[in-house]
Amino acid sequence: MKQLFSIEKTRLILSLLVIILFNICSYSKVSAVTYTEFVYHVDDGDTFEFDELTPPTRIRILGINTNETVDEHDTCHAHEATEFLRNLIEGKTVTLTAEDPSVTLRGSHGQDRPARWVDFGSIDVGDLMLSLGLALPYAHETELARNEKYLDTAAVAQESGIGIWDPTACGVGPDQDIDIDMKVSWDAVGDDSVNVNGEWIDIINNGSRELSLTNWRLRDPATRFYNFSEGVSIPAGKIMRIHIGHGVDSSLVKYWGLDAPLFTNDIGQGAYLLDPDNDIRASFSYPCRINCSDPMVDKLSVVVNYDADGDDRLVDPNGEWVDIVNRTAEQIELYGYFLDSFYHFEPWHHVNPHGTLRIHVGSGTDSEDVLYRGSDRALFTNTGGEMSLRRADNLLIDMYTWPAPPPFVAPDTSSVTISPIYYMLLGGN
Repeated sequence: MKQLFSIEKTRLILSLLVIILFNICSYSKVSAVTYTEFVYHVDDGDTFEFDELTPPTRIRILGINTNETVDEHDTCHAHEATEFLRNLIEGKTVTLTAEDPSVTLRGSHGQDRPARWVDFGSIDVGDLMLSLGLALPYAHETELARNEKYLDTAAVAQESGIGIWDPTACGVGPDQDIDIDMKVSWDAVGDDSVNVNGEWIDIINNGSRELSLTNWRLRDPATRFYNFSEGVSIPAGKIMRIHIGHGVDSSLVKYWGLDAPLFTNDIGQGAYLLDPDNDIRASFSYPCRINCSDPMVDKLSVVVNYDADGDDRLVDPNGEWVDIVNRTAEQIELYGYFLDSFYHFEPWHHVNPHGTLRIHVGSGTDSEDVLYRGSDRALFTNTGGEMSLRRADNLLIDMYTWPAPPPFVAPDTSSVTISPIYYMLLGGN
């Protein structure tokens, strides 16, 4: 009988079969893209178990983050979120979905858990909890399917002041009457990973007296916290800046101490100031979701000189600049606005009536109408680019693109000669 396979081929086939069988056996239901599971136990407001194993298999809900019961600071709102989720899905079957089967989120005890969008029948569980103010939005960098929807839902809940968005839900005070504002530089000048301190959070005391921050905290959606030291305060009308990276603290400038950026530029995110009761007393989120209009759209224009005289690589980088043009008869304050990855305006920056504020690419001494970015080289590409002026929440005010397309010029057909052959085809004699 003719031998169909050589010994070498047989060994290769058997090896492939072993690999395939191993992958099939190691591929659990937790790794499925879409599947259903029976919820055995709800751990907290965003985590549950679907089996009775020891340790159990836990699932983390994508798109939300609820307060944790393991941290004494986070008891407010944590119980409500846990009980709501327990009543909704415990002892029931849910549908779990993820674009990437391997996606995980860090649990409250530091473990990475499989993360999924969760539906109970026609109910989007995460979206419902956000709508009731039981969770913060926690947009994911790779699982994008419901990010926009969840951010919109959270913005509506925040606007209504429900649940975690009620500044007195956990208790009144301290200093409940002081108006507190926040602004965030989430897109640092240049490369965020290099310029970590280019990310910062400003806390603004708009009140008429000092605001004590003892036992107050800052947090982000991923449950990373900055704790204010005993005795830290913001005088009336002043601003405290918390840089994300490392540095030496002063009275109104603090450093979170992170080695990497806190914020991501491509998805929505936020920062939250918590008082000792764990109430959110001030917050900032981007991009803008509600009331996204600004009168500056009709008042300010951006112009870019992207092509310096001579060879851009050899000349002074100050031959490149960006102009902010004020088209009105009023002085316009620029704090809370920024130029994409190029410049963030400080509280003292403004544009005079019918004036121009110029920001040079290179180094120099700032004045009222001229600022310097501080680069040691030219930055703009002559072949094409864009520069946007945006509000801190990423709302577009104006954009300059270059090079501008050449104006359309109609072709001159007065001297066009038609070939005799084409003339005959067109019916000529």
